[in-house]
Formats: sequence, structure tokens, C-alpha cells
Amino acid sequence: MPQLASWKPRPALEKIVETVAPPFGYEASPWQPGRRADDASRAVAAYPARRRFGYPAREVAAALGYRGHGGVHSAVVRVENSSDELKETVAKLVREPR
Repeated sequence: MPQLASWKPRPALEKIVETVAPPFGYEASPWQPGRRADDASRAVAAYPARRRFGYPAREVAAALGYRGHGGVHSAVVRVENSSDELKETVAKLVREPR
């Protein structure tokens, strides 16, 4: 049940960002509303925040520098429709204890 996802223990959004950005050789600091990220790191951070940990899209948007929840939705869909290699990278990052 998606409604129960917010009740599970979950990492802070900042921790998700700290885990995802470095393997892509990217810093999260330039993630700002209206500014594109040239790699997949921001979308990869949005994906587990929404799908695995159940954060509301508005919170993810604020934490990752999207203008609104629509950008988060687009990022999640982009990851879901991406290559198997990127999906494996996402799965590995989410599984690794930090």
C-alpha cells in the first residue's frame, strides 16, 4: 500500500542525494529549479525517493531542485524507461548500506 510507505523507516532525502550523486561523478549542489542536470544522477535520486521510500513528489522536488512535482514524475518515468544498465545501477545504490 503506497499510503503506508511514509510510515516505514527511510533515509532522509539528503542521505539519498549523498548516496546517489558521487557514483555519477556529480555534486548535488548545482541542482536548482529551472537548471538541467547533464547526467542521470538527479533522476536516479528521485526514483528511489518516490518508488522505494514513498516520499511525496513535492518534497522530492524541493530536495532535488525540481520546479515542481511534474519534473519528479518525469524523472521517475525516465528511469523506469531507461537502459537495464541504469536500472541495475539504481538497484545497487539503493541496496548498498551507507
